[in-house]
Amino acid sequence: KRRAASASAGPSQEIAKGELLWLRPVLAPPQEIGRHYQDLVLSERGLREGRWWTLFTHTFLHEDFNHLASNLQSFLLNGSSAFLDWGIPGLYGIFFVSAGASALNRWGRERQACAQLEGSIPRAPERLGPVAVPEVAREWWDGVRRGAAKGVSPTMHSKTEAYGASGGVCGLMGYGLVTTVIWLSRQ
Repeated sequence: KRRAASASAGPSQEIAKGELLWLRPVLAPPQEIGRHYQDLVLSERGLREGRWWTLFTHTFLHEDFNHLASNLQSFLLNGSSAFLDWGIPGLYGIFFVSAGASALNRWGRERQACAQLEGSIPRAPERLGPVAVPEVAREWWDGVRRGAAKGVSPTMHSKTEAYGASGGVCGLMGYGLVTTVIWLSRQ
């Protein structure tokens, strides 16, 4: 089934209703993707259960059309130098190796979750009305914030699913940066 709908609707609605939200060619109907979602998305549990292919398949799943569009725009913008230097095999080679390497970077993803958690806990103010909050109390609270974030982030990370092409796109950005620096150093 196909029908047109508002841009605010997302893939979860497509899966729930079994209808496409805008006309486009598809490899599989939305409900089929929904049935295989856990086999495609990157998660700690999936890797422990032997679904190694999720290191790459997660790059084809996106939250919504805006997520897909921003990844495609970045891919086109940053992939040009790899394409010009190495052609299609080099472009996709750099992209998928980077996507797989970033997916395997458990330490980095865990630190990112920790930073996001710590940033979501408010800092102690310097003043509460006319009363100054002692520095020792603010330092104590910062220690509590860091400790809570460090304690919770491994659990949060282990329950999180990853999707999108950002790891591969960042690899293409890195390739472009390195080749530009090399080119500039030779000038």
